[in-house]
Amino acid sequence: MAAIQITLAGARRSGQRGTLAAAVDAARQRLKAETENLRALITELQPPSLEELGVVAALEALADRTAGGGCEVDLTVDIASPGNSDRSPMEAELELAVYRIIQEALTNVTKHSSAKRAVVEVSESGTGVHVNVRDDGHGFDTSIRTNGFGLLMMRERAEMFSGSLQIQSGPNGTTISALIPTNGTS
Repeated sequence: MAAIQITLAGARRSGQRGTLAAAVDAARQRLKAETENLRALITELQPPSLEELGVVAALEALADRTAGGGCEVDLTVDIASPGNSDRSPMEAELELAVYRIIQEALTNVTKHSSAKRAVVEVSESGTGVHVNVRDDGHGFDTSIRTNGFGLLMMRERAEMFSGSLQIQSGPNGTTISALIPTNGTS
């Protein structure tokens, strides 16, 4: 929005009608794009599919959106669901943490790795929920600190439940592995 303001102010100062008209058109296009981005961001803050349909459907929708961006996603989910009477559903906070870890991992895959395929595996056992996201991208040096918050947030989400997150990366891809204890909730 600041860039739009600067562009419009500069066009106004120019005093040229054509420059101002072009700046207004560019500002309108930019505002439209930013409005769409904000809507997507608001939806992702608390994905409706997570609350309404559960974590499995939300992860399927996330995988479909990621695949629509050019990276094929293979998703395998074996966790408690409301239709399975011998297992209880994960708590809402745990579901959100699992969703966010996978969401950030897939975001990193599409933004940074040049991967053609990602594999997401989520399973639940007596020890907790296991999450693995691996890709066939070019990898990165895990010893170099980045300016982003994605990896940090994934780690913090796992640690919020006394869990752990490991990252392995090399020239043939990256694997993010998380274990989130369920402390008797599974």
